Amino acid sequence: MAITIVRHLSFNGPNVWSRNPVITLWLRVDNRFEVDLAQVNPSLSGCIAELAEIETSHTRYELLPIDRVAGLDAVLAIFILNLQRLAGFPVDARYVSSVSEAGAFQITVEHPHETVGLAASRLAVRLSNHLVFGTEPTFDVLTEFNLRFGAIAGSRRFGRAAESIVAAARARKIPISHLDLSAKLIEFGTGAYRQRIHGSMTSRTPSIGATIASDKQLTNHYLRAAGLPVARGKVVRRIDLAVETAREIGYPVVLKPIDQGGSTAVFLDIRSDDQVRECFPAVAAATRSGSVLIEENRMENEYRILIVNDQLIAASLRIPAHVIGDGVSTIEKLVEIENRDPRRGKRESLPLEKIDIDSELFSYLARSFRTLGDVPAVGERVQLRLSADINTGGFSIDKTDDVHPDNVAIFRQATALFGLDIASIDVVASDISRSIRATSGAILDINVGSGFIFERYPGEGTPRDPGPAINDMLYPVGSRVRAPIVAVSGEFSTEICSFVARLFEAFGERVSSSTREGIVIDRTRILTGNSANPNGFGIALNNPSTEFMVAEIDPSILTDQGLGFSYCDVAMVTSVAGINTPFGDPIERVFTGLCDPSGYLILNADRSEVVKLMRGVETNVLLYSQNGKTACVAEHLARGGRALIGTRTPIGESISYLFGEETAHTISIEGGYSAAGERARLESGVMLPALAAALVHEIPIETIRQAVLQRIGEWDTRSV
Repeated sequence: MAITIVRHLSFNGPNVWSRNPVITLWLRVDNRFEVDLAQVNPSLSGCIAELAEIETSHTRYELLPIDRVAGLDAVLAIFILNLQRLAGFPVDARYVSSVSEAGAFQITVEHPHETVGLAASRLAVRLSNHLVFGTEPTFDVLTEFNLRFGAIAGSRRFGRAAESIVAAARARKIPISHLDLSAKLIEFGTGAYRQRIHGSMTSRTPSIGATIASDKQLTNHYLRAAGLPVARGKVVRRIDLAVETAREIGYPVVLKPIDQGGSTAVFLDIRSDDQVRECFPAVAAATRSGSVLIEENRMENEYRILIVNDQLIAASLRIPAHVIGDGVSTIEKLVEIENRDPRRGKRESLPLEKIDIDSELFSYLARSFRTLGDVPAVGERVQLRLSADINTGGFSIDKTDDVHPDNVAIFRQATALFGLDIASIDVVASDISRSIRATSGAILDINVGSGFIFERYPGEGTPRDPGPAINDMLYPVGSRVRAPIVAVSGEFSTEICSFVARLFEAFGERVSSSTREGIVIDRTRILTGNSANPNGFGIALNNPSTEFMVAEIDPSILTDQGLGFSYCDVAMVTSVAGINTPFGDPIERVFTGLCDPSGYLILNADRSEVVKLMRGVETNVLLYSQNGKTACVAEHLARGGRALIGTRTPIGESISYLFGEETAHTISIEGGYSAAGERARLESGVMLPALAAALVHEIPIETIRQAVLQRIGEWDTRSV
């Protein structure tokens, strides 16, 4: 091989390179091969352009330019990113580093999931070896991209429903993770505030309600028992009873499997005994029980109603695939013209699917006494299928603003009957703007796990995105979405974490801590040993008892493991480790940069190298000093900042919390710290930063005083 991956290192959270997950690759080029960029760029650019022409069902992202990039390392980094962008992941960060060894280089690229990033990297190297160096003559580009890499990427992509919910969660800065390697089970929030979704089912979706909704017979029974309008129907298991029931209900009828969702094995507009006998075996084979629902076929408009948290979110009129005559073109030609509509295609962002000319279409036309060669009159609408399924060329028209209030009440009652948090309701009605009780409309199905296709991508009308409403249901505005984190790095960090945990426990929080001494969950030690690392942080944040977390940061771990969490409410630095990122910044910036504008950066003002970390930050800064109001602290206060200072008094020690020039609180320690030497330095070095964390979280001053009293008592001082 010309290029080989020597080793790789994946970071799944903020790291020395980026706030996003990245993979670092160490590569080597065999010195027998000469790298000619004039050949590399066109070869890889042509390959990626060819792959971009393949029609897919997922959203793709614009390719990053590769033609003006110098250096094989930079070219390969962009090629890896472009493979991922074609697979539906909007990655763009890349970094190139020099390596002292001849013929070796190091690149770092962003990835959405470790498996996708590594698969893209391996594919990029193999493609380069094949296209540029000719070392893999049997390599099949399309097979490798579509089947192997495509399968890995597809298993990690969010589905349509999850994509909507995830996008809304990101807009609210709700943490998103997935312990499930396939990325289908998605987790929001952390600790005690964690919620989960699977498709459009959530942690609040009741299993019993979903089970009832999956059974069409039970659904019909419960709706009818509650006085809600439903279509007449009956469940049978034999063909002779199916024919008898169809006659009793009156043709036309519908045949459905009782335990399948969507349009699976559903036969519409059945008009004779022979058609019942013909369709029954296929429907029965699609059920787990062999039971088939025979239901009246209402020849009215079909609507899909979406209810979230007892609120109407969308109403969509479903229109079967059809063409409009022009007086000249055949039906076949009209289908071809319709398929040229730029809104039609396989990609998820397109509202319409192409209309396939298949056996189902031929059959429907034949029943309508038409053929593909017919020429419809100008303006004549020719329906091509019975079903309004969007996957077979149907489309939807948004009717949300037209729904009659009576109908809204009916749909809310139907959803509440099953206890569902999210429900898609299939309804037939002549006009949704009129009460379906007055127009003999009916509920056909209650669906759980909808993909939100009709709602988000209507063929006509206003798109309705349910993602924000679902997030507001899981996390009402103003409620906690994550366990707050205090991250501590530097001198006395283990002891500070312990005291911070005690302060917040006194405030009534269930606290978890992950430090060099181990992991404590709600006052119970579950692990002993160094847990100041991403694995330890993950254990604490995944535990449902964690309402608040204290994390000890080991700067040396950040270089090869990253941080392990993506947000921080308070970042505290007592001293710097003297380690830099590849960009020359102190490594502590990996976590101090995670605080949002409402968070706090707590810095030791007695260390000049620590104070430098406040430069360029967009969050609040609190300086603390054991040496009173130093020049640095005074300057910070003059700018309206906050500070916590310790000063010697005639009777002991005084700790003052200052806002600008105002003193908010003062805590006096009579007699000061009783210990001497190194122990006294430890006691004072722990007290100030720990109290600072408590004060910025607005823990009541009396709670803080009591915690200090207990701490001082342990240190054997006189009083507080």
